[in-house]
Amino acid sequence: MERNFETVMIEQCSPVLAGLKAAGLFRYETRDCKDLAERVCGWNARLGEKGLRVRVLKGCARTHRYLVYVYRENRLREVLSNENVRTFLVQEGYRLPEGSDDCEPLLRQLSRRLCCEAEFPHEIGVFLGYPLTDVVGFIENQGRNFTCCGCWKAYGDRDAAERLFAQLNKCTRVYLRLFHSGTPIFRSFYPGACRRHHAPAGKILLLTRGRPLQSDPCTGRLCHIRTSASDGRWYVDCGENLTLRRNTNGWNVGDRSYSK
Repeated sequence: MERNFETVMIEQCSPVLAGLKAAGLFRYETRDCKDLAERVCGWNARLGEKGLRVRVLKGCARTHRYLVYVYRENRLREVLSNENVRTFLVQEGYRLPEGSDDCEPLLRQLSRRLCCEAEFPHEIGVFLGYPLTDVVGFIENQGRNFTCCGCWKAYGDRDAAERLFAQLNKCTRVYLRLFHSGTPIFRSFYPGACRRHHAPAGKILLLTRGRPLQSDPCTGRLCHIRTSASDGRWYVDCGENLTLRRNTNGWNVGDRSYSK
């Protein structure tokens, strides 16, 4: 049974859309290859300005099943530039691009492995933003002896993994609720995904007529904004930086406007 592309993307990749993960993957079934190509192209056009990319990593015309990969290019580049990750990928047989942090050559190699090799490439975990400890632990233990099982199997600190999984699951619930209530995907983004001012985050309060501006849907914490008396920059409480611009009536926070 074919399911709506956007619904499956929200179900599987909300933390990526929210800026909480570098990448996500979901399986999509359709008999209309042209429609899938148009959807991927359309979403790339809409999400590209937010630093997101959508691509098909694997497809089968016989089963009509496709693996669709959603990723934040800058975040993925950071992950794949990590020296420990690069050493791991070399050990797994990947050829690193010389003198470049471009993700494309590594993604092409991953796609070939998904399409052509009999065994599933479990190193895909690093391409999905999983901690390297968890990816290596899964491979070495053949999926057994994990400390915690949630969004993936964790092999490090149990409490830390459970907190992270709870945050990711809450993010997905919030995005699904927004989506099913009619909020378009490209209007649902977690504001922390927009980074412009590189100011440290902290417990910040900005009140508009005595009331907080908004709450962070992924963590549930109030997402207040204010200027610092020391440097005049704007800060947020959610641990991420926002795109902030003054306007005639107040300011724009991400793609939302607030009045004084």
